[in-house]
Amino acid sequence: MSASKRPNARRILLYLFGASLLVLADPVPIWFAAGTALALPGEALRLWAAGHLEKNRTLTRSGPYAHVAHPFYLGSLILFAGFVVAGFRPELPGALLFWAGAPIGLVAFFLFYFPRKQRIESNRLRRRFGEDYERYARSVPSLWPRLRGVPTDGRRWRWHRVIENSEHWTAICLALGFLSLAARL
Repeated sequence: MSASKRPNARRILLYLFGASLLVLADPVPIWFAAGTALALPGEALRLWAAGHLEKNRTLTRSGPYAHVAHPFYLGSLILFAGFVVAGFRPELPGALLFWAGAPIGLVAFFLFYFPRKQRIESNRLRRRFGEDYERYARSVPSLWPRLRGVPTDGRRWRWHRVIENSEHWTAICLALGFLSLAARL
């Protein structure tokens, strides 16, 4: 197991949060459908990004990377929102936990986690790719995609990259989470 995939405090906390959402969830069909409709594009974005990314080998500018610098983070935010919506029941006493937990999670993401990860990742890419990375960073927004992308590197999406980037596990976990919610409908 690579060092980046080993359990750490952040990853364990994230898994515990996801498990608590599953335990507290009491889905109803309309919210489940809305959450699923929201989460699927989030995972599609992550799969699209994973199929283009050759981490630490090349500076990826194809696929979603031509439009947004951090498609995995954007996809994760969309996924998280969809999962929360899918398990929501407005009349539950625990509904307050969902509505309070989501903003707290978003604030933590935008104030603490994302800026730190962006700084670490930018420094690593700057050291590895130099001026190529600087030009890319100046022309592609971090999280809000722009419709007109930067010129791409011509790389095509490949399934083997999805496996190399371990994104198939995210897709499997997402499917299991939604199947768990569906079983409670």
